[in-house]
Amino acid sequence: MQSVSEPVCCSAPGKVLLTGGYLILQREYSGLVLTTSARFFSSVRSLQGKEPRIVVHSPQFHAVIEFELVFGPEVAVIHKSGTANPFIENALLLSLNAALLSVGDDRVRLLCSSGLQVVIQGDNSFYSQDTQLSQRSLPATVSSLRQLPRFAPLDSGPLRKTGLGSSAALTTSLTAALLVYLGAVDCAQLGASGGADSRSGRALVHNVSQAAHCAAQGKLGSGFDVSAAAFGSQQYRRFSPSILQPLLSALSSESIGAALGDLLGAEAGWDSEVRPLSLPDGFRLLLGDVGRGSNTPNMVSKVLRWRDAASADSVRVITQLGRFNQEVAEGISSLKRPTASESERSAQLQAVRTSFVEVRRLLREMGTLAEVDIEPPTQQELCDATMALPGVLFCGVPGAGGYDAICAVAVDDDAAARVQALWESRSVLLLDLAEDHEGVRLESPDEHFSTSTLAVS
Repeated sequence: MQSVSEPVCCSAPGKVLLTGGYLILQREYSGLVLTTSARFFSSVRSLQGKEPRIVVHSPQFHAVIEFELVFGPEVAVIHKSGTANPFIENALLLSLNAALLSVGDDRVRLLCSSGLQVVIQGDNSFYSQDTQLSQRSLPATVSSLRQLPRFAPLDSGPLRKTGLGSSAALTTSLTAALLVYLGAVDCAQLGASGGADSRSGRALVHNVSQAAHCAAQGKLGSGFDVSAAAFGSQQYRRFSPSILQPLLSALSSESIGAALGDLLGAEAGWDSEVRPLSLPDGFRLLLGDVGRGSNTPNMVSKVLRWRDAASADSVRVITQLGRFNQEVAEGISSLKRPTASESERSAQLQAVRTSFVEVRRLLREMGTLAEVDIEPPTQQELCDATMALPGVLFCGVPGAGGYDAICAVAVDDDAAARVQALWESRSVLLLDLAEDHEGVRLESPDEHFSTSTLAVS
C-alpha cells in the first residue's frame, strides 16, 4: 500500500433558510432550506514530509495553522501554531478517528505518516465585500462583485458574514475531503445525488460533520445548515439532541472512540428527516446584503425565553406559524408537478404567496411579543415593495431575521432583474449566487492548490 494518496477536493454549499426560523429548533416543526452556488472548498494532499502532522492553509485570511498528530488507540490532534479555529480542529479530530474506525489503524497511520496539507477557501458571497469594492472604487452592484477575483483576500479587521452558513459549509467540505482522502468514503459516493451509494457516503459525511460542528459550537443546534451542506436543498426536521450528547460528553474525557462509533453505522439512530425539495425549474433565488448586522444569538435566546414561557399567545403563534411554514413547502412541491392549465398554475402560485405572507405576519407578531426585531420596519417596507413587483413569488428575511439579509424568489429572469433594480436603488447589494440544490461533492483539486502560494515548511 502506498503512503501517498491522490489529492482530493470537496465542496459544500451555503444555505438560505426560507421558512422555519426559530421553530426549526424543535422536532415538532420543519423548515425549508435552499442551498446556493456559493460553496466552501477543502483540498487535501500529502505534505511528503517525514512526520504525521497537518498544515492548514487559508489563503483568504493569510493564515497557516499547524497540528501534530499523535497515534494511540485513537488519533490525537494537537494544535501547535496559528490562530485556533474550533471548526477546523474538531473536523480534523473526528474525521481522522472516524476513518480509523472505518478503514483501520494501519491505513490511516500510513496516509498520515508523511503529513497532510489542507487548503480551505470560500466563495466571495460568504463574506461582505465592501472593502474590496471600495478599494477598487467600484459601486455596490452585483456586476462589480463579478469583477473581484475568486476567493478574494479578506482584511484582518472585523469580518462581516452574509449569513450563508460558512462554518457549516467549511466543516462539511473539510470532513468530506478527509474521509475521501483516507478511504472512508469512496469517490463514487459523492457523485450525483439519488443513488444508494451516494446516500451512504453523504450520510457518513453528514454524521461526522454534524458532530464536529456541534462540538465546535459547544451546543446542540438544529443542524439544518450541516444537513443542507451534506444533502442539498431540502425540507428538514431536526435530529433528537440525545443522539449527539454522548459524544460531546466524551470529548472532554480520555476516549471518544465508542461514542463516535455509535454515530457512524447504518443503525446509528439518526432521526433527522430530510426531504429533497428545491425551487421549480426557471425560478430564481435572490439574496441581498442589507449592509447591517444583527446579534442573532441574542435574538434567538430572547425568542426561546418567550417560547418557553408557554403563554397562550406563544402557543397560538408558534402553532399557526408551523402550519403556514408547512403550506409553503407543500406549495413549492406542488409547483414542481405538471399542471393541467394556466389557471391551476396561477392558483398554486397565489396559494404559496398567501401562505408566505402569513409566515411574515406571524414572525412580526412573534418579534413584537418577544421584543425582537425579526422583521424590522425598514425590512418590512423593502419586502413589501419587492413583493409588489410583477413575477415575485415572495420576499422575506431569511433565518432568524433582523438586518442581516433579505431574500426573494422570482418566477423568471425578468422578475429577477426587476428585483435587482429595486434593491440596488435602495443600496441593497444583490449577492452573486443562485440556488444549487446539490450538497457536498467532489471537485478538481488543481485550482485550489495552485491558489495557495504559502510555502510548506
